[in-house]
Amino acid sequence: MKASYFLPLVKERYLYKGREAYVEACRTLTKENLERIDNADDSTTITIRNCGGGALALMAALVHPDKTIYAIEEDALPLVDFNSDFLLGELDSLGVTTIIMLLSEKYGIKLDASDITPRNLKDIDSLVRLVKSKIEN
Repeated sequence: MKASYFLPLVKERYLYKGREAYVEACRTLTKENLERIDNADDSTTITIRNCGGGALALMAALVHPDKTIYAIEEDALPLVDFNSDFLLGELDSLGVTTIIMLLSEKYGIKLDASDITPRNLKDIDSLVRLVKSKIEN
């Protein structure tokens, strides 16, 4: 299905998050961005960079349920290659702290020193597993 089909649904979801979230979602759900989602290539993943409130990532997940969607806030860490096979090697201590703070705030989880391991910071997939485990517990 096309992104335009899901547009009212996504906007309605953000309406319940408050006026500010709704306005931000409407600002990011432009015709150009919807076309970009509709015309995603044939790879198994879609990466949404600097996605803000997540409206574009949600839209991409609805339009392409068979793909893995990565929503990356590059503005927080502009020099980090999030596609690296070893993410920890891309980060200094401030970068690790920034990621931990962003994940904690975004998902309402508590991450402590025992969570900051090379295994948990290896790549995006390992960060996803870490966040999922914290949300489920």
